[in-house]
Amino acid sequence: MGRRVDGGRLPRRALLASAAALALGGCGNWPAPAPIPTPAPGGAGARPGPSPVASPAPRGGRATVGLAHAPATLDPALAVTPVVATLARPVVEGLIAWDDDGRPVPWLAAAVPTRDNGGVSADGRVVTYRLRPDVAWDDGQPFTAADVAFTFAAFQDTANPFAGALAAPYASLRAVDALDPYTVRLAYDRPDATYLAVFQTVYPAHFFNGRTRLADAPYGRGPAGTGPFRFQEWAPGDHLTLARSASYRVTSQPNLDELDFRFLPDGGAALDALRRGDVDLLLDADPAGLAALHDVPGLVVEEYSAPGVLVLVPNVANRAPGAPAPPLADRDLRRALALALDRPALAAALPGGLARPAAGPLGDDAPPPQPPVPAPDPTAAGR
Repeated sequence: MGRRVDGGRLPRRALLASAAALALGGCGNWPAPAPIPTPAPGGAGARPGPSPVASPAPRGGRATVGLAHAPATLDPALAVTPVVATLARPVVEGLIAWDDDGRPVPWLAAAVPTRDNGGVSADGRVVTYRLRPDVAWDDGQPFTAADVAFTFAAFQDTANPFAGALAAPYASLRAVDALDPYTVRLAYDRPDATYLAVFQTVYPAHFFNGRTRLADAPYGRGPAGTGPFRFQEWAPGDHLTLARSASYRVTSQPNLDELDFRFLPDGGAALDALRRGDVDLLLDADPAGLAALHDVPGLVVEEYSAPGVLVLVPNVANRAPGAPAPPLADRDLRRALALALDRPALAAALPGGLARPAAGPLGDDAPPPQPPVPAPDPTAAGR
């Protein structure tokens, strides 16, 4: 996004397409973190003041964003589809984010913990996060270490159906202690490199009154967050409206008054809404329809790759008791299929022509040196 808004609408419609995944950051790229201020007197009970950052950009207006998928919950940690992370990102923040080059940067944390800065112990089993003291929830309550400790308790509650990828980094985390309002200590039972992946969602402890069961909590229908926008209205299956948060720590952001997400029945309806100008921006677009959109007047089509790889993994273990082993349990058969597979041809046959063949699980965005994409070898496959 990031385009100037006149009369409450973006001057040009835009469509973003990706071969793997799409994400929207409240009002374009997230603003650079403001300088970390000294904690105000009064500790956790004092409301953090926003960081004064001047911006000459005009303010106001609404952006209408179209999606072809409607969520069943707004809690990104409980969602089974990635679209909820897109919807929640302008509201819900984590301790750490990643820049465009995939490097970790502090977000609600004041710094990325490392051994060099004392944030990671020599044996790798203790991690200390220092939190920004200028962060407030969108209801004005201060964000503190108590919220991080509560979030850990929620992830420990087995009644919560957290998405596996989000729950996995907590597997070896044994304790989280709030040492003071802005310092959190994490204790692991072994060194774990995923310490940067915990607390991508942080829950407001005061919102839940100590209750860690989240599945039926009001939060899933109207999350509270620390981001530049706050929840305003959700009509399931129709729309979600986010409004500028008066509590956001960067006073010059966001420039927009509202983000209005419109849920369309399917990819075709989403493309039609874009052509008519009913939406300013379309996410999760159907790649098969992109070719016809490049020449539409006033429409900007942006195609880019996200760091994601689609992988086909055969299940070779799960079978009914007494049943014969499935065919793909045979290692030689799996090897033959891998040798015979024409990866470039398969990628070219996918709709939209945006897919690229990958040589491994990290795709072609992995740091060099990258292995070449194997060429098909039918002769070797038949041996």
